[in-house]
Amino acid sequence: MRIFNLERNSICPCGSGRKYKKCCQSRVDEAAHRISQAVGTGGFTAEGLEVIETLAVLCGLQAEEGHPPAPEKVGRLLHEAWEEEERLRNSFDEGALTALSMRVQVLLGEKHQLRTIRIPVWRFGLRGMEEQNGSIVDEILEFYKGPGGRPFIVDAVDSIGMSLLYDDYSDEDLKTLLIALGWLVIDDARDVFLYAVLQKTKSDLLAADEEFNRIQDKGSEKDKAELHQELRSVLR
Repeated sequence: MRIFNLERNSICPCGSGRKYKKCCQSRVDEAAHRISQAVGTGGFTAEGLEVIETLAVLCGLQAEEGHPPAPEKVGRLLHEAWEEEERLRNSFDEGALTALSMRVQVLLGEKHQLRTIRIPVWRFGLRGMEEQNGSIVDEILEFYKGPGGRPFIVDAVDSIGMSLLYDDYSDEDLKTLLIALGWLVIDDARDVFLYAVLQKTKSDLLAADEEFNRIQDKGSEKDKAELHQELRSVLR
């Protein structure tokens, strides 16, 4: 999926209000060139090009603050990420694929800018993830893979861009993030990303439910103001 449908006369997504061609286009084009060079000539498919184009925008847009990784580093780690994915696919090791999904889920919890990437399960009539079953999971995944899921996908890419700017990453964690971005951008892999997000959403809701019950049980020992503050911290 092409995430950023930018034309020369489009309003630049950096927020400057200027036309793209007079603002960040040259920076994005340069980032795309540097990432592609680091990946290697002929080292990517048409789907891989979609990932590179998305990363070029995330790395090339001007920002007053933050510390985006250098395009060369992004390209090198993207190449390593694709090699790792290919090894896993060729090995048919479901356990390794599950472990990779868990690495993505850990990042979704650890990195501040990624904590907004969650699936609002209540829109599907669920009060909590303890109610989930196979048919509901399939319904959620199919919805977000379809046209109705595009706003979620764009918002998730924006969150990843913010994370590249403001969160700190080791090389291994950044490689995991690039794998996750590939899952998100590439149509045939998106359900893998969505499933990882759904599982993280589930674990967050279960943890919040446990904490909510703990606070309620201790309610008689606290004054109302302190209890209210604790409940607000759970519901954020």
